[in-house]
Amino acid sequence: MLEVMDRCGIDVACVAPHVGIGPDVEWANRLTAEAMRKHPDRIWGYICFDPNAPKRRMLDELRRCHEVHGMQRSGYEPVFEFAARHMLGRERL
Repeated sequence: MLEVMDRCGIDVACVAPHVGIGPDVEWANRLTAEAMRKHPDRIWGYICFDPNAPKRRMLDELRRCHEVHGMQRSGYEPVFEFAARHMLGRERL
C-alpha cells in the first residue's frame, strides 16, 4: 500500500480494513492499530464499529480503540447528534 501511495504522491492515508464491515470489528480495529504502529507518519486509522452490537460492547470497543490505540473520532458527530435529537434508532437501545 505504501508503494502505491508513494507512486501517487499520497503522504497519508486514513484507513480501516474491509473486514470491519462484517461482524468482527475488533479484529479490523486491531489490524488498523497495527498498521498505525508500523507507519505512524503515513497511516491514520478510524474506528470500525457494529451498530447492531449490544450497546455496552460497542462503547467498550470505541473506548478501547481511542484510549489504547490512539484512533480518533470519525467526524460523524453531527449525524449522531441529529439522530439522538430525533430519537432515530432509539428502539434498538
